Amino acid sequence: MAPRWEYQVQILGSFWHGPRAEDVQEFLTQAAEDGWEPLELTTIQNSSKMMLILRRPTETADRRRRAKTWP
Repeated sequence: MAPRWEYQVQILGSFWHGPRAEDVQEFLTQAAEDGWEPLELTTIQNSSKMMLILRRPTETADRRRRAKTWP
């Protein structure tokens, strides 16, 4: 059976200042300790912010049922 994933989106930095490398490293280290792995890191247009998408496997029993709200 294919693994099920739980996702998290984090916004790093502020409008005027991007995140410091040390802060990103600390965040990623803590996230990895909690079982998260980075999927994508992208800049947000017209700002210094960055969007980080993470995922981690989740057990089927722990999954929450959600209604699909998109087609």
